[in-house]
Amino acid sequence: MSAAADCELIGRWRIVEADLWDRDYLDLVEPAYMTFAKNGRGEFAFGVVNATMELAYGQRIVFFNWTRRDLRLRLGRTRRRRYRRDRAIFPQRR
Repeated sequence: MSAAADCELIGRWRIVEADLWDRDYLDLVEPAYMTFAKNGRGEFAFGVVNATMELAYGQRIVFFNWTRRDLRLRLGRTRRRRYRRDRAIFPQRR
């Protein structure tokens, strides 16, 4: 993995499409987004989901583990996902 400074995905990205949910659900509480920071942290929000992420970087890929923040349940979950610029995140940068 290269350093975060070389990663093309650093920044805030708008989530505009998902396989399981329509646009109305994605933007239910606030406009859906994912944020990848240079400090190894990130966050995302869509629908009623809001979570933080621990990141690892490549030049055009981000790996992350995430923990859900839920005011009612306070459950933590960890998932490992890979996102490539040309597949999962659409280039509508804010």
